[in-house]
Amino acid sequence: MACRTGRSNRRRGRLDAHVHFWDAPPGSIKNVHRQQFIDCFYAFHRLGPAEYRWEKKRFDYPGPEAMYDDLFVQGFTDLAICQPTYLQEFYRSGFNTTERNHEMR
Repeated sequence: MACRTGRSNRRRGRLDAHVHFWDAPPGSIKNVHRQQFIDCFYAFHRLGPAEYRWEKKRFDYPGPEAMYDDLFVQGFTDLAICQPTYLQEFYRSGFNTTERNHEMR
C-alpha cells in the first residue's frame, strides 16, 4: 500500500520504502514474544536524537494522524510504501495489516 501526501514542492520527491504502521498496544498481547518484539523496536528507536523520540504509548499505537504527521508534515517523505507484517501469532488484530495501512490514505 502506498500512501502519499498531496504536497511535493521539492525538485525530487522523497520515498520511504519501508514503513510499518503498527498496532501494538498492551491490550493486543497474545504472548511474551509480542512484548519482546515491540520492545526491541522501541529500544532501537530510542537510539535516535531526543527531539525525535516518541513516548512508548504513542510508539506502540501511533494512530493515523500521528503517523501521517511524522512522515509527511514534520518529516521529509513524499511517498511511503506501507509494508504489512501480520504476526497473527503475536497480536490479536495483527501487527501491521493491509487494512490498517489503508487508514493512512
